[in-house]
Amino acid sequence: MGSAALAVLRFEWNRTLTAPRMAWWLALVLFPPAITILVRANPPTLNAEYIWWSLLYFLIPGVVCLMGLLLWATPAIQSELENKTWIYLAVRPGGKVAVLLGKYLTAVTWTVPAGWLGLILSVILAGAPNELGDWLVLGALVLLSCMTYAAVFLFIGTIFQKRPMVVALIYTIVVEFVLGIIPAMINQFTVQHHLRSIGVRWLGWDEELPLQARAMYLGEAPAILHVIVLLAAAGFLLAVSAIVLRERELIVSEED
Repeated sequence: MGSAALAVLRFEWNRTLTAPRMAWWLALVLFPPAITILVRANPPTLNAEYIWWSLLYFLIPGVVCLMGLLLWATPAIQSELENKTWIYLAVRPGGKVAVLLGKYLTAVTWTVPAGWLGLILSVILAGAPNELGDWLVLGALVLLSCMTYAAVFLFIGTIFQKRPMVVALIYTIVVEFVLGIIPAMINQFTVQHHLRSIGVRWLGWDEELPLQARAMYLGEAPAILHVIVLLAAAGFLLAVSAIVLRERELIVSEED
């Protein structure tokens, strides 16, 4: 199974080395630096470090990772159905799960470097006070964001073979961006809540927040618990997706 998944990973990576896909990857990399340049034209004077790192958190783990995985992971299964290649993959022993894992690894390894490179360029261009620890925190959030969102969007693409991009976009807007900022227990079911809690605690900002605001938006759980929740959620969604692919018959026909 592992070797088959790696074979899918190598094959998918070879497919990414095309001008359109590399142009999209470069656009993801350059998006945060471009916004950084615009903001630096009128730089913040108060709490500059807090504002810069908050902006980078929103732009990279919150936007770049989401956009890259939305367009890469969500249609992974649908593309095989549309290209009529799924029937050949499904008849191989472990082929369905190998394709799922291989495409998951491809989505993560394709998006993480874009996030890291965008982060490095943005921090350099911002010229804001920073330490190595801050870089490492944002870099870790990029990795956690990609690992979790890739599993979420693959799950959506597995459950909804028709128009998965529409469902994923609705999920992103309604769940992650709307529910994620509501100061209630429901926001704890969003990836953004856990990423935000990890970032605030690892950057050492939690003690600076009012107690009531910290309780509403972050909760009292330690950062390591949020990391465990994200990793467990990614594993659970991948497992459910694999079970669905193994047990469900996907129809490849012109009507689809």
